[in-house]
Amino acid sequence: MNIISLNCPNCGKPIDLDIDKLQSYCGSCGSKLMLDIDKLQSLLIQREKERTYQFMIKENAERDKAIEKMRSEEREHIRISEKKEETSKSIMALVGGIALAAVCIILGIIGLIIVGS
Repeated sequence: MNIISLNCPNCGKPIDLDIDKLQSYCGSCGSKLMLDIDKLQSLLIQREKERTYQFMIKENAERDKAIEKMRSEEREHIRISEKKEETSKSIMALVGGIALAAVCIILGIIGLIIVGS
């Protein structure tokens, strides 16, 4: 049994038709419905196109969401890398300053030793 849902052309109520039969009746108004194979085929093709379109929209939205997540993670990775580099430069400057201060202290002490001797 292959069932499709349509609206009755007479009363507009929803009906389920068995497409394996060439005729059916509306359960609401009793109208006899004859299936036009060409129209039925067009309807089924149109519905399949619509399902495919909706599927593609959903797939594209999911793909776009995944791409945005990857871009966001990449931006965060770059931000962390830049922060690490900035911290590393700060530490190197601090170490350089401490080393320079140590050299100055040592030279001062050597100078005091030389002057004191």
